[in-house]
Amino acid sequence: MHNLRPEELDDFKSETPQAFFRYSDGILVVELKPELIIDLRTIQRMERFRKEMSMGFELPVLIVIPKDHLLLDKEAFQYLGSKEAMDGCVAKAIVIKAPLRVILKNFSLAFLKAEKPFRLFVSRSEAKMWLFDHITEEIILPD
Repeated sequence: MHNLRPEELDDFKSETPQAFFRYSDGILVVELKPELIIDLRTIQRMERFRKEMSMGFELPVLIVIPKDHLLLDKEAFQYLGSKEAMDGCVAKAIVIKAPLRVILKNFSLAFLKAEKPFRLFVSRSEAKMWLFDHITEEIILPD
């Protein structure tokens, strides 16, 4: 175990070809880049980097999918709530400003048996408020 505290992640910022990452107010915010094809491989890369930069801490995660994404693959969308993708998350909120038909098409996501809190939002502020409810005083430390 290392001596790093979660608050030392404050103001952390990084960028990958898929997304911008920043840790602020106790939440890891992941903003996918615009005009991106969001397929399973893209989401798996994003999640791998998220886990690396979290340094073993379990954090609340806010993922923002831009309105101008080129494609949101159903398999990628469902992966976001999978056990593997929820590893290292206290809770995960996805913000997507997509037409209702896109959200309904992916509604099967709600039926996944997520072991940790996972929700879909159209408003960033509502998602953050929901995540704030999942920020605990005792963040789980890495082994």
